[in-house]
Amino acid sequence: VWDCKTSRGGPESFRTPYRKFPFFLRAHPEVTAVLAVSDSGALAALKACAEARVRVPQQLSVIGMDDEPACQLVFPSLSSLRQPYEEIARKAIELLFSHSGGRERVRLAPVLVARESIGKARPRSKTMRGKR
Repeated sequence: VWDCKTSRGGPESFRTPYRKFPFFLRAHPEVTAVLAVSDSGALAALKACAEARVRVPQQLSVIGMDDEPACQLVFPSLSSLRQPYEEIARKAIELLFSHSGGRERVRLAPVLVARESIGKARPRSKTMRGKR
């Protein structure tokens, strides 16, 4: 999981990951897939990969989180984990009105929306250089 330590929202949610991702790639050439903590971070990673000539998904798979509409507008289209927001809200209301005292632990699984940014897992080379 790649977390570039940015605040959510605003222009920095894209600019900071975009600036940091090339350093991440150089520091971790063995990485074959990245799960960003937000779609904006994953979109920044896609742009940085294109500029570094790292081919997505042939060399690196990229997945975001939240399944924002922009995921479908880029090439390759961004795979993303969709959060079950309606189920989260329903469970929150149930817990609020239950007599559990708020001590019940609930885990809800996200849904992978697979698009073009993920590929078959493969061994990585020692370098993260794109084909020229």
